[in-house]
Amino acid sequence: MATIWPSSLPQSFLQEGQDNYKETEPAYFVRTEMDAGRPKSRRRFTAACRPFSGSMYLTREQKDILRAFWKNHGGNQFSFPNPDYDGESSSAADLNVIFVAEPTYVRAGFGWNVGLQFIEVP
Repeated sequence: MATIWPSSLPQSFLQEGQDNYKETEPAYFVRTEMDAGRPKSRRRFTAACRPFSGSMYLTREQKDILRAFWKNHGGNQFSFPNPDYDGESSSAADLNVIFVAEPTYVRAGFGWNVGLQFIEVP
């Protein structure tokens, strides 16, 4: 994969606040309601996409960089810094991700808080 998250943008999500980083386990299983008795469950995938989202603070220049990145690579898979990587764990330093939704921008002082939604692709 040749496309990578621009180094001129933040390499991690904001840490403060409850809406700054969220992740969800992949939907590996499907449940089916039965006419009688308990629902049945079966594995849907062996490798599924893991959704995660977060926010970053951007300057005006960084917002322009993100807009250009979105315009040129928003529909493609790219390499993004792993939010769980601490330099010592066995998890990879970068994830292969795609955007789930368009970035959202909220004015914050002299810059912007941007909301990002991704899925990690296996």
